[in-house]
Amino acid sequence: MRMVCRAHWTVEQIEVATKDKSFGKAVTKWDKYVAFNAFYADLCTVLDEASIIEAAYKFWFADEDWKSHGKIWDYMSANK
Repeated sequence: MRMVCRAHWTVEQIEVATKDKSFGKAVTKWDKYVAFNAFYADLCTVLDEASIIEAAYKFWFADEDWKSHGKIWDYMSANK
């Protein structure tokens, strides 16, 4: 049996949920889509939605030690 995985949030829902957060100029709505939905998939059994949004933002987009194109891009493309 093949499982179908669906994203928890749409692009639009993520844009609304993160409208008060700042992102680098290179960050696209698709970077956010992947990052927040990936975090949700990993942590939805232990954190509520608001906590996931905050934690994902801090992990993926507010990491002062990560200065390249973007942490989400680097992580997701590392396994290719």
